[in-house]
Amino acid sequence: MDFPDFPGLYATPGAWQGSRETRPYRYQIERARTAFEPSAVFCIEGRPTVYFRKVARADAEREAEWQKHLWNLGTATMLVVEDPINTRVYSALAKPRPQPIRVDGVDEAHVLGDDRLVAPLKTAVFALELQQFLLRVQTGQFYRAFPRSFRPEAAIDQYLLDQLTTARDRMLSVDDDSGALDEKTVHAFLGRCLLACYLVERGVIGQRQLAAVNMPPAEKLRDVLEQIGSDTKAIQALFRLFRLLDEDFNGSLFGSEFTGQPQLFLQTTSQSSCSSWPGQI
Repeated sequence: MDFPDFPGLYATPGAWQGSRETRPYRYQIERARTAFEPSAVFCIEGRPTVYFRKVARADAEREAEWQKHLWNLGTATMLVVEDPINTRVYSALAKPRPQPIRVDGVDEAHVLGDDRLVAPLKTAVFALELQQFLLRVQTGQFYRAFPRSFRPEAAIDQYLLDQLTTARDRMLSVDDDSGALDEKTVHAFLGRCLLACYLVERGVIGQRQLAAVNMPPAEKLRDVLEQIGSDTKAIQALFRLFRLLDEDFNGSLFGSEFTGQPQLFLQTTSQSSCSSWPGQI
């Protein structure tokens, strides 16, 4: 399939790298390019909306990983994977699942409760209708035609909010002889965790900083904590990281109100596992 000349459709890395419109989303596009080398990306007002990937043959496991990656990035709404015979349109808003899609048709996928596959098409037909497809995406008509695959409540933003709410409620529910955490402290703790996640993934916190607080190297904070093992050691490591960041940033964001409270967090997380903390699927 050859890509047509259509506003917002970039068929080479040089095209989107040189666009002023896509500049605010350069990081997300580069993350997608590193993960699965898209053949093209369709942007609406600069925002990457549909990624295209040509393949020699279908690979259900690999395509499920690509869909999961785009869902985690949270900017695109679709992934279109094209082999010489068939083309599969996946929703990047549908929550990922551990198992890949192994069905022949979109109706069967929906019967099984799997909304990741929006539409399986013949590649020759899709090539003829590509401009119409882009126009339907641009106007929102495509989303209205397949509402089950594009539910806002299944997007990663809502998933993160749900996880934060669950983590907060579990931490607030612990009340024993050691005392209880108040809502303001829990919110501050979760906010610090989120910012630390961001700093680790962006490379601001690197191997040197992690090693300085005896934390193993990883590209995601969740992976760092999982390598540590126990919740008790994870909390202790987090507070060491918070103190380091407080010194490095020389501000109040990782401030001193936490320095005397790790023991209370340790007691809380012994009953509210770190596995309930917010993170990617």
